[in-house]
Amino acid sequence: PLPIEKKGAVVCVGEGLGLASLVGLCRALKQVGNKVFGIAGFESRKSSILENQMRLNCSKFYVMYQDGMHERKGDVLMSFKRLVDETRLEEVYVDVSSAMARDICLVAADKGLRTRVNLLSMLQLRPSFFETGHIMLKGKRYYPAVEGAMVDAARVDLKELGRMFSSAKEYAECRRKEGVSWPRPSGFARFKKFIWG
Repeated sequence: PLPIEKKGAVVCVGEGLGLASLVGLCRALKQVGNKVFGIAGFESRKSSILENQMRLNCSKFYVMYQDGMHERKGDVLMSFKRLVDETRLEEVYVDVSSAMARDICLVAADKGLRTRVNLLSMLQLRPSFFETGHIMLKGKRYYPAVEGAMVDAARVDLKELGRMFSSAKEYAECRRKEGVSWPRPSGFARFKKFIWG
């Protein structure tokens, strides 16, 4: 459960498939009267799923492409830093890789912003999570099914969370491949590529 209240200006930051959890959140926050800023990061133009849906549900929207072929080149942290310096924000919602989440939370903490991080997408990559259904957050058990996917960043040790995976780089690569591989090409397109290269 995530309380949807009128707070003023808020920002939702997501990468690749992490935007799936933010589209509905942006819509709900905007409907109650908040000014919603959206920041999305993609590997390339091909992997930019849910971009149009985010544009429709945000007051202002920024897109970053790592290959620099469209709009702005870079990652979501660059846009987030610029936005924090230029705008007075009340709250931050994040659904990105563990390494990027740590960097965004550090910037937000310096500015005194309350930050909520979506841990569910990170935890689903950890095999032992499905056996226990919970993890420890600063001495207290966290159950996503009860408390919801978005957690106050003050409760999360993101460095420790990053160590749960074999490496933050591997996690980022996994998220990138998910975004690139969807939607899959049709059977004829795969056959044509196999024949003609």
